Amino acid sequence: MQNKTLLTNLSLIGYVGLLVSIAGFYGYYLPHDDAFLLPWLLIALFSSALLGYKNYKVYQATKSKLFLLDPIFTLVFLYLPSVISLPRGLSILLPILAGAAFALILVNLTFHPWKKEA
Repeated sequence: MQNKTLLTNLSLIGYVGLLVSIAGFYGYYLPHDDAFLLPWLLIALFSSALLGYKNYKVYQATKSKLFLLDPIFTLVFLYLPSVISLPRGLSILLPILAGAAFALILVNLTFHPWKKEA
């Protein structure tokens, strides 16, 4: 696969952006009446576009169905903070940490970035 490093970086930036937008939505937008929704939506849209481009290129190169895990990732970690009720922001922090771990697993499944190529 050409540009494996670029696609790996786009993937990581996309996952981090989605997690940031989810944390901002639940941690800043919902508790404040005067907060703006637009920055969190733009971050989520930009991150989704990066992941969409990565998925398109990976599917073209490998015909792998791993791209289906990205919408599952997005939906699970979008709704997880609303389901968990823990005090002092832990209901936001724990899904974000779990999302970061899951994102690393997805990157490893898709690109095998730590495997040396022959």
